[in-house]
Amino acid sequence: MSFNKILRATYPYVLAIVLLYFVWRIFSEQGISLSLKYISAEMVLVSFLFYGLLIKPINTLRYSYFFNIKEKIKLYSIMNFSNLMLNILPFRSGELTYIHYLKKLGVAQEKSIPGLLTIRFFDYIALAIFFFISIIFVGTKLIPQENIIILLVLAIPITLILALLLLFTLIKKGSKLHKIFFTGIAEIKSYSKNKLLFLFSLTFIYWFSRLLFGYVLLLILGININFLVVVFISSLIVLIGLIPIQIFANFGVFEFGWIYLLSYLSVGFSESVLFNKILTLHLLPLIPTIILGIIGYSFLRFFNSD
Repeated sequence: MSFNKILRATYPYVLAIVLLYFVWRIFSEQGISLSLKYISAEMVLVSFLFYGLLIKPINTLRYSYFFNIKEKIKLYSIMNFSNLMLNILPFRSGELTYIHYLKKLGVAQEKSIPGLLTIRFFDYIALAIFFFISIIFVGTKLIPQENIIILLVLAIPITLILALLLLFTLIKKGSKLHKIFFTGIAEIKSYSKNKLLFLFSLTFIYWFSRLLFGYVLLLILGININFLVVVFISSLIVLIGLIPIQIFANFGVFEFGWIYLLSYLSVGFSESVLFNKILTLHLLPLIPTIILGIIGYSFLRFFNSD
């Protein structure tokens, strides 16, 4: 294996460790291991209930509705395994897992690729709505007003420019991807407004449940802040994560974002304790993600192999 291949394969994990180390050095003098004492059976149970019985079933429902898939249990397993891949693979390449397994459910690439782009577009719109609502009510408490104005002015055009650059980079006229993309666009145009509206409604509910999940975990951790503050910080971090430069499980970026923005509020904890609580907030959702992802893969591999 060449050095470049090794570098591409390992850099997300190395970068995550380096970022996490520097965040720890800045905000904590007591060590990362202290965060483990905040994880209780109650927190793990809440994580599994939210993730396994609310968040993922809603996500499974919107995928099954959009792609007209009737095998809900198998699709649920695909959702869990694909989400695990999204967390551990760089450049959001875990999205390819969806395409691979959706094909096994009878969804051709000509439908799955534009379909996933549509779902991700709805994800972005739902998150943007949550984000801009939270800016109006609590943004000025976390970021100076002049910076918020700049953020609002630049956010939309920068996003559109990045999207267009990515589109023109990936799609060459006459290529297979070009054909798939524009075939998919034509198919999406054929969808009824009611179908797209219902899909967006499910997307909105899906992201609300994820934001509520974080809010409940923060309350259990003893960080009692306004729900809209949670919406602001969470949606901002997730929106950054939608850019295809994600490092391993978003470690470092998540901790720095939360601690930096919460530093503008009086939450009643020292920086070292706050760091450990935020790291716990990051670790808790990963527990059901990993376990249900492995179970999902086992189901797909051993019980439904083609």
